[in-house]
Amino acid sequence: MAKPDHPHEVRLRMAMERALELPADERGEFLRWLRTADPELAAHVLVALADRDPDKSGDSAG
Repeated sequence: MAKPDHPHEVRLRMAMERALELPADERGEFLRWLRTADPELAAHVLVALADRDPDKSGDSAG
């Protein structure tokens, strides 16, 4: 039987999927919101986006 996903992994996957669904010009706004709502999760999403494609992370929220 497969081991259930840890809640943090589920939230990370959902946040990544949402970020990737958004056009690049809207992704920065989402990431700014996520930083306010859950800074730790936002940090993980930013790393994952950068690892996926450093030129298209969409983070202009600096």
